[in-house]
Amino acid sequence: MEDILKSNTEKNLKINKFEDRENIKLIPLEWNNKEHLDNIFNSYKELDFIFLSECLYIEAPFEKLLFTLIKLAKFYKNVQIFFCYKKRYIFQDKCIEKLKNYFRIEIIDRTEIHQDFRNNNN
Repeated sequence: MEDILKSNTEKNLKINKFEDRENIKLIPLEWNNKEHLDNIFNSYKELDFIFLSECLYIEAPFEKLLFTLIKLAKFYKNVQIFFCYKKRYIFQDKCIEKLKNYFRIEIIDRTEIHQDFRNNNN
């Protein structure tokens, strides 16, 4: 799985012309994996943004995701976390409600997203 993610990320970097950037590192992060978190904390003293995409498609790992985001936000005090997902399941609303207990959440309607960055299928 890690190889697929790395390959897809490298393709995405190349498509977006970021493959030669020195400040971009691919670091695995399995939710609530202490070794992975420590590696990130040791690699980056500061983080401005964390981007997550399609992380709410299975309910089971949500608690691990939540704990991971809490740990990242505690370590990186000023980080902004951007979370995008396609609304498919009822449990996603429950997850967002739990996130509101720890984070200030701002919902952005898809109509507010630039046309080039949204899927027009729904």
